[in-house]
Amino acid sequence: MPSMQIILETILLLVLAVGSSAELNYTTLPEDFLLLSQGDTDILQVNLTGVTEPLTVEVSSSNSRIFTLDQNVFQLDATDLQTIAIPVLGVSFGIDTIQFTVHGNTGLIDPRFNIQPFVVKVKRKTNPLQNIFTYVLLIWLMVNYVTMGVKLEWKVIRGKLKRPFGVVIGALCQFIIMPGCAALLARALRLDAPTAVAVIIVGSCPGGWLSNVFTLLLDCDLILSLTMTFCSTVIALGLMPLNLFIYARPYTSGNSSIRIPFLQIFLQLITLVVPLFMGTYVSQRYPKATKWFRRVLKPLAAVIIIICFATSVWAYYYAFVTSPFEVYLCAILLPVIGAVLGLFVSKMSCLSNRAAITICIETGAQNALLATSVIALSLPQPEADLMIRVPLLFVAMTIVFLLTMTGIYVIMKQYPGRYELPEHDEIGENVATNEDEGTADSSERAVSIL
Repeated sequence: MPSMQIILETILLLVLAVGSSAELNYTTLPEDFLLLSQGDTDILQVNLTGVTEPLTVEVSSSNSRIFTLDQNVFQLDATDLQTIAIPVLGVSFGIDTIQFTVHGNTGLIDPRFNIQPFVVKVKRKTNPLQNIFTYVLLIWLMVNYVTMGVKLEWKVIRGKLKRPFGVVIGALCQFIIMPGCAALLARALRLDAPTAVAVIIVGSCPGGWLSNVFTLLLDCDLILSLTMTFCSTVIALGLMPLNLFIYARPYTSGNSSIRIPFLQIFLQLITLVVPLFMGTYVSQRYPKATKWFRRVLKPLAAVIIIICFATSVWAYYYAFVTSPFEVYLCAILLPVIGAVLGLFVSKMSCLSNRAAITICIETGAQNALLATSVIALSLPQPEADLMIRVPLLFVAMTIVFLLTMTGIYVIMKQYPGRYELPEHDEIGENVATNEDEGTADSSERAVSIL
């Protein structure tokens, strides 16, 4: 009976495995992983020793959409040293493995011989626009924060910090709740290591200019939004690296290609904090220079924004066409979950609707552009290209989400009375008068910032 013959051959192989002193050793060249570009072919060389009988080695690609193999079967003679050369063709950027299966002279898989999967990394062809976008984006962020600092007034910040309950609740949502949600979402969707780390980086970022824009459009507490953006940028110097250390370690430990760039993150946050303080200092110390800054920085920011959008379309178009469903789902859920939890915590803390919606926007609209520049400048390829898809999609989905909120609000305004927000920023009768008086002026300043 054929089945009995297979059983006998398997038992024989097991006996040989126990009784035989033969041991298959191998080395690879390169040692750790094979790195090649899309459309290019490279060779993985495997050197085997201890081959005491004829063997057949089958190799296969774990994902043919990333790379393919020109040859899949190699015959080994009974000589001590054998070398096989495996041609690998890069198809699309990504990371996967070559699988090995060793058959003995009977044609069955030989349990004595085991070759571990080998990692293959395929990177995209170099795009000059990508480097241009990265550095222009960094300049844009710096100019944006200088402009914000010039337009901010210390008395505005002090007014909120005298009654800091809303700012504290916002910081709690941004740096405690949001990173934890990002880590849980990455685990729930079973994301691969590069994508999971990118999600956690986005969730650990401070607030950005996008929240100020939509706070203005939704007629919420603009002073609170600006103060939270200011404070979260400063607080992020310590809490962003700390959150990454806590939540990203399970994905980076044992992976030499994915390291959290703590120093680079700190330096890039410094490049935002320093311009912010410089702008604020100039506005207070040199009022005449402030007028010049306001005239120059606004058109400069407009030019940089145009360059950023023009280059990003060509440089990162791939992010929207190659991202799997899980990445899209994560980019949709993360800002929505963050916003909902920010609103819930704010209302549980007895804040007014206006302040609660402001914190909702600040929590959901993280500064994902900062995450984009951190990843692009600090991590190797192809990990950086895989990770950058997350913040880019996050920004796009956040804009869609906030535009939807704005559309709903515009419709609600057509029915005054029931849906109007209260005039006061926070619950309580003793609201600082200077905050109410400064709302219109702050709105004008925010428009100038953008």
